[in-house]
Amino acid sequence: MSGARVEVVSDHPEALISAYLADDPLLGAFALGYLTPGWREHARFWVALRDGVAVAVAAEYSETHPNSLLLFGLRREVVSLLSASQVALWRGRLRSAGEELWISAHGDALNALTGFFYPVEQRSLQRLALTGPALRRVGEAGGAGHPGSDRSPNGPRRLTLLDAPALNRLYGLDDADTFAAGELGRAAYYGFPGPPDERPALLAAAGTQVIVPQWSIAAVGNVFTLPQHRGHGYATACLSALCAHHYRAGKQAIVLNVDDGNAPALAIYQRLGFTLHCRTTDVRAVAL
Repeated sequence: MSGARVEVVSDHPEALISAYLADDPLLGAFALGYLTPGWREHARFWVALRDGVAVAVAAEYSETHPNSLLLFGLRREVVSLLSASQVALWRGRLRSAGEELWISAHGDALNALTGFFYPVEQRSLQRLALTGPALRRVGEAGGAGHPGSDRSPNGPRRLTLLDAPALNRLYGLDDADTFAAGELGRAAYYGFPGPPDERPALLAAAGTQVIVPQWSIAAVGNVFTLPQHRGHGYATACLSALCAHHYRAGKQAIVLNVDDGNAPALAIYQRLGFTLHCRTTDVRAVAL
């Protein structure tokens, strides 16, 4: 990587990162979203520069469990970035603490991990996108008319900070109230309520993971239904309502990740109009 240098971008990374990811903002949606206030405070970035132009980007986000690291670029540029002294010090701290990461990489960037991280688990993901007429159709339907939307007097509803404990219970988070509260405080979640005055309070939910205002993109996820209540369309109804919310808010694209092997989820997303944009790989790893 002749002529390249690596620096830590801290004060104003938006221009460098946005310019680098501009060719495919749907692929870079999560990293771009981490630049947005509310998410930016929990992210750090490293950018590999050649002649002042970004050639590789790494974004670490600390509100996932474990932390996540997103990598973009060709193998040799990402290797140069991971070899930089600033990044090496960070990897050393991870190694000393025994902390794991979820590393997300696309294409050639995946090949840069050797020698820097030891893989514990690997999974193949599809990045799906809802755009154009398909997004308009879901948006104009307003989340109505999907299986499950008639199984509660109110159907899915937008959740508030008061729903944080119930959302944590739904996701099986025993001591992470700040996770749900933080998410609900800055982005939309929709939940399907259980019968009044009965447990569980929520049967299913779907939420916003990041928002990318400059590209009018929303990334969604955390789509989940309690196992004993699956098959009624509750999650479909929640996701439909969430997509309608973002359509009304002016979003032009909605993206999400789904495991290659999750056939039921893929079928739901495809019915709503999501299509394959690209494939990525997630690797749970420890630093070497």
